[in-house]
Amino acid sequence: MSFRRNGKSIHAAEESWETWKLKHAELIAECRLPQGVFRTRKDWNDLILYGYWYDNGYNPAGDAGFHLDQLSLLQRQAFKRLLENTLTDDEKRRGSAGWHFVSPPS
Repeated sequence: MSFRRNGKSIHAAEESWETWKLKHAELIAECRLPQGVFRTRKDWNDLILYGYWYDNGYNPAGDAGFHLDQLSLLQRQAFKRLLENTLTDDEKRRGSAGWHFVSPPS
C-alpha cells in the first residue's frame, strides 16, 4: 500500500494564501507585524485565534514571540482595518483573540 499526498490541493492552498497577501499588502504593511506572521495561513490563524505568535510554534517559556499587546496605537488601528476587511461577519461574531483585541465585546 502506498500513500500519496494531495499535491494539487496543497499547491492551491499555498496559491490562495499568496493571493490573499497580495490583495491585502497595503494593510499588511501598515500593521508592521513580524513577517513570519504571514509565512503561512497557520501562522496568521494562530495570531488571530490566540493573540500571539511564536516563530517556532507554541513556546510559553520563550520570550521571542509576538503578542498583540505589543502593537502601537497606529499599528492597532491598521490591524483592525485588516481584520475588518478580511474576517467574515460570522468570524467576527464568533470572536477570536485578535478580533476582541481590536473590537472588545460590549
